[in-house]
Amino acid sequence: MKMKSLGKLLVSLLSLGSMAAVGWAQGVAAAYPTATRSDWQPPLLALPLSVTTVDRNGRLLFSDSPETVRTPGIVFRGTAEGHTRLYFYHVNGTDRPLRLVVYGLSERAMTVGIERDIITPPSREWLKVGHRISRDELTTPRRDRVVRLQAQQPGLLLREREITVKPGELASGMLEWESATPFAVAVAMIPEGRAARKYLHFWPEQPLDAVRLRGTFAVRQRDIVAGDYRPARDRTRMITLADGVHDTFLQGRDEISGEATENTGNYGLRYRILIPGGGDGRYRLYFNPQGGIYAGDIAVEQHGRRRVVSLAGETDGHPLGYGSTTQTVAIADVDAGADVLLHWMPPGASNLPVRIWLVPLTEDTSAPATAPE
Repeated sequence: MKMKSLGKLLVSLLSLGSMAAVGWAQGVAAAYPTATRSDWQPPLLALPLSVTTVDRNGRLLFSDSPETVRTPGIVFRGTAEGHTRLYFYHVNGTDRPLRLVVYGLSERAMTVGIERDIITPPSREWLKVGHRISRDELTTPRRDRVVRLQAQQPGLLLREREITVKPGELASGMLEWESATPFAVAVAMIPEGRAARKYLHFWPEQPLDAVRLRGTFAVRQRDIVAGDYRPARDRTRMITLADGVHDTFLQGRDEISGEATENTGNYGLRYRILIPGGGDGRYRLYFNPQGGIYAGDIAVEQHGRRRVVSLAGETDGHPLGYGSTTQTVAIADVDAGADVLLHWMPPGASNLPVRIWLVPLTEDTSAPATAPE
């Protein structure tokens, strides 16, 4: 079978993920099994699978600096235009409850078409918050609603309007919308009370912290199309994600300070990874964290069916990736003759980079994986 052209591969990718903006497919499974922790160890030396990367236009607004908010105020400001995703991640570092508020501000009256709100209750268990956002990003359908902004008046964008965050708790979530004209978006952490919200846009803007994970980025989705893979011929191969080298980090700008910033981890970026079919037999997909502890989810789609698999869980009281760069979990056993599409987002509170391994089943007889069927 001849290698498909890039154009045909992209058409295949679009058709596989075209059920909705959230990447749903018909027949999505209702259960979310935990991927099997595997005894399989990745080789020290291995060849990467060649890939082509296509970034999709839109905007990602990432609010994670200051990550720990020690002074009430505006922790993010950016400009929304067209299809936009806001991802926020903040810890209350004060000694009193704060309210997290997301609002829009426009010079003239306008409407904003909100597509999805993805919010999880604030918690001191940060890893679990990041995991839950990762799962909800894969499973939450569109719930369209309209927000009307009045000229030069802050308009609250979240469905919950305000999120109460106790000291030490992490508040994280995602908001997606479409707008015909640009407008300003801000995230604020302010004291409780009507007066604090009345003068919302007069609160001081907070500077970047040392991590500098804040900014407006001109990419909302990254499509990765793998090259021709045939298990019997190519043996074990890998795809590296969110390492800044093989998979480049997003470059953007912090609109509060005007400084150039980098999303070191591509947190909040939606990934679709297409592995085209064309070979014979079956192979196993493994997930391998490289940067430390990890808890998130991934969706595997093949033959028009999709399953969300949890990449979390503990062994001996420790989460995946603790103290190791060789731990793996088996994601799925798939047919080499049919296209496979992976949906994934780097989750907050987890560490990057990660690797996806492709291993022929003729070479690996360890614990069975969860098949997308």
